[in-house]
Amino acid sequence: MSDEKPPRTYDDVMLPEPLRYVYEMVKRLTEQFSASEAETQKKFDFILEQQAQLTATVGQLSATVDRMAAKVDRTADGMSALRGIAEIQSGEIKDLADSTKAVRDSVMAVDERQREADERARQTDERLNALIGVVERVLTERRNGEGGT
Repeated sequence: MSDEKPPRTYDDVMLPEPLRYVYEMVKRLTEQFSASEAETQKKFDFILEQQAQLTATVGQLSATVDRMAAKVDRTADGMSALRGIAEIQSGEIKDLADSTKAVRDSVMAVDERQREADERARQTDERLNALIGVVERVLTERRNGEGGT
């Protein structure tokens, strides 16, 4: 076995006071730097973790936006189809309104002709009644004249 001693540090050595002061300052700065470096590493790790989560979230949002864009496209297609159907129905409604007006005009014309026919029939009835009256008078007079002779 050898009597090897562990390596000596500056703490073990007796330094003159001004050097001892500088040594202690350097030692404290080194410890602070080491602590600061560890803290900085923790901050970097935190930032990297947040960046990874943000990247994942952005990926999810991107997929959601893609799905929503597809739905919007389908909705727009549906709206276009509905607009086309509405235009067709609008044309059919206009045609139906035109046809209804034509039927109304025809009914009004038929109604007017019916009134005219009714008036002519009334006038004809009056003339027939007058003729019947004349014929009956003539027949009555002949009967009365034949029976009296």
